Amino acid sequence: MSPLAALTRKASLQRLKVAFADALWIWAQIELELFDIFRIAISGDKSWETEDDLRAAFYAVNGAEIRLAMTNAIASKSWGGTEALEEWNSIYKEINKARRKRGQLAHKFGTTVYDSGHEAAMLIQGASPHDPPYKIGEESSRAFNAKQLEALHVSWARTRARMHQFRLGVERARLQAFLERPARQRRGPRTPQARTPKARK
Repeated sequence: MSPLAALTRKASLQRLKVAFADALWIWAQIELELFDIFRIAISGDKSWETEDDLRAAFYAVNGAEIRLAMTNAIASKSWGGTEALEEWNSIYKEINKARRKRGQLAHKFGTTVYDSGHEAAMLIQGASPHDPPYKIGEESSRAFNAKQLEALHVSWARTRARMHQFRLGVERARLQAFLERPARQRRGPRTPQARTPKARK
Protein backbone atom coordinates (compact mmCIF):
# COMPACT_ATOMS: atom_id res chain seq x y z
CA MET A 1 0.00 0.00 0.00
CA SER A 2 1.34 3.41 -0.96
CA PRO A 3 1.84 6.10 1.72
CA LEU A 4 -0.98 8.15 0.19
CA ALA A 5 -3.36 5.18 0.27
CA ALA A 6 -2.41 4.50 3.88
CA LEU A 7 -3.12 8.11 4.86
CA THR A 8 -6.43 8.03 3.02
CA ARG A 9 -7.47 4.86 4.83
CA LYS A 10 -6.44 6.31 8.19
CA ALA A 11 -8.40 9.52 7.56
CA SER A 12 -11.46 7.56 6.46
CA LEU A 13 -11.38 5.38 9.58
CA GLN A 14 -10.84 8.43 11.80
CA ARG A 15 -13.88 10.18 10.32
CA LEU A 16 -15.94 7.05 10.92
CA LYS A 17 -14.80 6.82 14.56
CA VAL A 18 -15.62 10.47 15.25
CA ALA A 19 -19.03 10.19 13.57
CA PHE A 20 -19.80 7.03 15.54
CA ALA A 21 -18.77 8.64 18.84
CA ASP A 22 -20.81 11.79 18.09
CA ALA A 23 -23.92 9.74 17.33
CA LEU A 24 -23.68 7.75 20.56
CA TRP A 25 -22.85 10.90 22.52
CA ILE A 26 -26.08 12.61 21.46
CA TRP A 27 -28.04 9.40 22.04
CA ALA A 28 -26.89 9.46 25.67
CA GLN A 29 -28.33 12.98 25.88
CA ILE A 30 -31.65 11.68 24.51
CA GLU A 31 -31.78 9.06 27.28
CA LEU A 32 -31.04 11.74 29.87
CA GLU A 33 -33.92 13.88 28.56
CA LEU A 34 -36.11 10.79 28.56
CA PHE A 35 -35.43 10.29 32.26
CA ASP A 36 -36.37 13.90 33.01
CA ILE A 37 -39.66 13.48 31.14
CA PHE A 38 -40.28 10.25 33.05
CA ARG A 39 -39.52 12.08 36.30
CA ILE A 40 -41.95 14.96 35.81
CA ALA A 41 -44.65 12.69 34.38
CA ILE A 42 -44.64 10.38 37.38
CA SER A 43 -44.04 12.85 40.21
CA GLY A 44 -45.16 16.25 38.98
CA ASP A 45 -44.42 19.09 41.38
CA LYS A 46 -42.60 16.77 43.78
CA SER A 47 -40.29 15.22 41.19
CA TRP A 48 -37.18 16.77 42.71
CA GLU A 49 -37.97 15.19 46.08
CA THR A 50 -38.06 11.71 44.57
CA GLU A 51 -35.44 12.15 41.84
CA ASP A 52 -32.87 9.77 43.33
CA ASP A 53 -35.42 6.98 43.75
CA LEU A 54 -36.83 7.49 40.26
CA ARG A 55 -33.35 7.55 38.74
CA ALA A 56 -32.48 4.25 40.42
CA ALA A 57 -35.67 2.65 39.09
CA PHE A 58 -35.30 4.08 35.59
CA TYR A 59 -31.71 2.98 35.09
CA ALA A 60 -32.25 -0.39 36.74
CA VAL A 61 -34.08 -1.31 33.54
CA ASN A 62 -31.58 -2.30 30.86
CA GLY A 63 -32.70 -1.28 27.41
CA ALA A 64 -33.89 1.87 25.64
CA GLU A 65 -37.04 0.13 24.40
CA ILE A 66 -38.26 -0.69 27.92
CA ARG A 67 -37.33 2.74 29.30
CA LEU A 68 -39.23 4.40 26.48
CA ALA A 69 -42.25 2.14 27.06
CA MET A 70 -42.21 2.98 30.80
CA THR A 71 -42.09 6.71 30.05
CA ASN A 72 -44.85 6.47 27.48
CA ALA A 73 -47.11 4.55 29.86
CA ILE A 74 -46.84 7.08 32.67
CA ALA A 75 -47.02 10.06 30.28
CA SER A 76 -50.24 8.71 28.76
CA LYS A 77 -51.76 8.43 32.23
CA SER A 78 -50.50 11.74 33.59
CA TRP A 79 -51.26 13.91 30.56
CA GLY A 80 -54.32 12.16 29.16
CA GLY A 81 -56.60 14.48 27.17
CA THR A 82 -54.13 17.40 27.19
CA GLU A 83 -52.07 19.18 24.55
CA ALA A 84 -48.99 17.91 26.35
CA LEU A 85 -49.96 14.34 25.52
CA GLU A 86 -50.48 15.19 21.85
CA GLU A 87 -47.00 16.66 21.68
CA TRP A 88 -45.54 13.75 23.63
CA ASN A 89 -47.13 11.21 21.28
CA SER A 90 -45.37 12.85 18.36
CA ILE A 91 -42.05 12.94 20.22
CA TYR A 92 -42.51 9.31 21.30
CA LYS A 93 -42.78 8.17 17.67
CA GLU A 94 -39.67 10.15 16.79
CA ILE A 95 -37.66 8.63 19.64
CA ASN A 96 -38.88 5.14 18.84
CA LYS A 97 -37.71 5.50 15.24
CA ALA A 98 -34.32 6.77 16.41
CA ARG A 99 -34.09 3.91 18.92
CA ARG A 100 -34.24 1.32 16.15
CA LYS A 101 -31.33 2.97 14.35
CA ARG A 102 -29.36 3.18 17.56
CA GLY A 103 -29.95 -0.55 18.11
CA GLN A 104 -28.48 -1.26 14.69
CA LEU A 105 -25.32 0.66 15.59
CA ALA A 106 -24.79 -1.17 18.87
CA HIS A 107 -23.63 -4.45 17.33
CA LYS A 108 -21.46 -3.31 14.43
CA PHE A 109 -17.72 -2.87 14.03
CA GLY A 110 -15.66 -0.56 11.90
CA THR A 111 -13.60 -1.82 9.00
CA THR A 112 -12.51 -1.01 5.46
CA VAL A 113 -14.90 -2.07 2.73
CA TYR A 114 -13.75 -2.68 -0.85
CA ASP A 115 -15.72 -2.04 -4.00
CA SER A 116 -14.42 -1.96 -7.58
CA GLY A 117 -10.88 -1.20 -6.54
CA HIS A 118 -11.89 1.54 -4.08
CA GLU A 119 -12.27 1.37 -0.33
CA ALA A 120 -14.19 3.15 2.39
CA ALA A 121 -14.57 2.83 6.15
CA MET A 122 -17.95 1.55 7.33
CA LEU A 123 -19.67 0.06 10.34
CA ILE A 124 -20.78 -3.41 9.37
CA GLN A 125 -22.12 -6.62 10.83
CA GLY A 126 -21.21 -9.94 9.29
CA ALA A 127 -18.57 -12.61 8.99
CA SER A 128 -16.66 -10.88 6.20
CA PRO A 129 -16.38 -7.21 5.27
CA HIS A 130 -16.11 -8.26 1.62
CA ASP A 131 -19.58 -9.82 1.46
CA PRO A 132 -22.32 -7.91 -0.37
CA PRO A 133 -24.28 -5.64 0.01
CA TYR A 134 -21.44 -3.46 1.29
CA LYS A 135 -21.09 -0.98 -1.55
CA ILE A 136 -19.59 2.49 -1.23
CA GLY A 137 -22.28 5.16 -1.02
CA GLU A 138 -25.16 2.69 -0.83
CA GLU A 139 -27.83 2.88 1.86
CA SER A 140 -27.89 -0.52 3.56
CA SER A 141 -29.67 -1.79 6.63
CA ARG A 142 -26.50 -3.72 7.42
CA ALA A 143 -23.90 -0.96 7.12
CA PHE A 144 -23.29 2.69 8.01
CA ASN A 145 -20.68 4.99 6.56
CA ALA A 146 -19.44 8.21 8.15
CA LYS A 147 -21.86 10.37 6.18
CA GLN A 148 -24.85 8.36 7.40
CA LEU A 149 -23.62 8.54 11.00
CA GLU A 150 -23.18 12.30 10.73
CA ALA A 151 -26.73 12.60 9.44
CA LEU A 152 -27.97 10.54 12.39
CA HIS A 153 -26.13 12.85 14.77
CA VAL A 154 -27.87 15.89 13.30
CA SER A 155 -31.28 14.19 13.37
CA TRP A 156 -30.87 12.96 16.94
CA ALA A 157 -29.65 16.36 18.09
CA ARG A 158 -32.93 17.82 16.80
CA THR A 159 -34.89 15.13 18.66
CA ARG A 160 -33.00 15.85 21.85
CA ALA A 161 -33.66 19.61 21.50
CA ARG A 162 -37.34 18.93 20.92
CA MET A 163 -37.51 16.76 24.05
CA HIS A 164 -35.76 19.46 26.07
CA GLN A 165 -38.17 22.18 24.94
CA PHE A 166 -41.14 19.92 25.65
CA ARG A 167 -39.93 19.20 29.18
CA LEU A 168 -39.33 22.88 29.90
CA GLY A 169 -42.80 23.71 28.59
CA VAL A 170 -44.45 21.16 30.87
CA GLU A 171 -42.48 22.40 33.88
CA ARG A 172 -43.34 26.04 33.12
CA ALA A 173 -47.04 25.20 32.82
CA ARG A 174 -46.99 23.40 36.15
CA LEU A 175 -45.16 26.25 37.83
CA GLN A 176 -47.68 28.74 36.45
CA ALA A 177 -50.58 26.61 37.69
CA PHE A 178 -48.92 26.40 41.10
CA LEU A 179 -48.45 30.17 41.33
CA GLU A 180 -52.09 30.76 40.39
CA ARG A 181 -53.35 28.75 43.35
CA PRO A 182 -54.54 30.61 46.43
CA ALA A 183 -51.68 31.25 48.82
CA ARG A 184 -53.11 28.92 51.46
CA GLN A 185 -53.01 26.04 48.98
CA ARG A 186 -49.39 26.72 48.11
CA ARG A 187 -48.12 26.35 51.65
CA GLY A 188 -46.12 23.24 52.30
CA PRO A 189 -45.95 21.44 55.63
CA ARG A 190 -44.73 23.60 58.45
CA THR A 191 -41.18 23.02 59.56
CA PRO A 192 -41.04 22.54 63.34
CA GLN A 193 -39.03 25.31 64.95
CA ALA A 194 -36.51 24.40 67.60
CA ARG A 195 -37.21 25.95 70.97
CA THR A 196 -34.62 28.36 72.28
CA PRO A 197 -33.37 27.09 75.63
CA LYS A 198 -33.95 29.47 78.49
CA ALA A 199 -30.88 31.04 79.99
CA ARG A 200 -30.03 29.78 83.44
CA LYS A 201 -30.14 32.30 86.24
